[in-house]
Amino acid sequence: MLYSIIKWIFRAWPLLASLLIIYIHHLTLTLPCLIPLTCWSNEVINKYLSFSLNILGGILVLYSINSNLGVFKKGNLVVLFCNWLKSFPLIKRKQVSVTKDLSMSYSNELSARIDSTKPPETIDELYKYTQEQLFLLRKDLKNERKNQEAALNKITKECSNKHRAINKNVLEVNDKLKTVAIGGIKLQIFGFFLVSYGSYIAL
Repeated sequence: MLYSIIKWIFRAWPLLASLLIIYIHHLTLTLPCLIPLTCWSNEVINKYLSFSLNILGGILVLYSINSNLGVFKKGNLVVLFCNWLKSFPLIKRKQVSVTKDLSMSYSNELSARIDSTKPPETIDELYKYTQEQLFLLRKDLKNERKNQEAALNKITKECSNKHRAINKNVLEVNDKLKTVAIGGIKLQIFGFFLVSYGSYIAL
């Protein structure tokens, strides 16, 4: 129970760190001259602390933005800046020709049968010929049914794989959004506080 309470309190670490900085600042302004830092004048302390907080706050905000770019675009501010320089209009870039293969092949599973046998002349021959044709027709239909079932199973499997891939991507995006919303926003808030407080004490 105590661990849960402590963990809940430390979830607001930007607020705790901000209060600690304010407390240390006022402590250095009010303490007697016991250590070299407290022997400085209040103006000098505020000047150096303001400069340090502004620099540190700006670095934290840039670091948070850089981390967010890495989460979604797999890059950083340096890569973004280099891409901007490379897009300068006067820089000549190699022309890349892309060729597409537009040829398509079509196959017909049921090929036409050319019957070169002699036409039946008697009833027995006609009956035998009819039975042979029915047998071939049943065989073709059976093969066609197998091919259609195989194609349907293949399409079903591909759709299932794509569905799982989409669900995986959605979960990854949700995790990235949680990382940015929970981790990044706290760091940006703390960086904003440092810049704001550093500017305030410099007045």
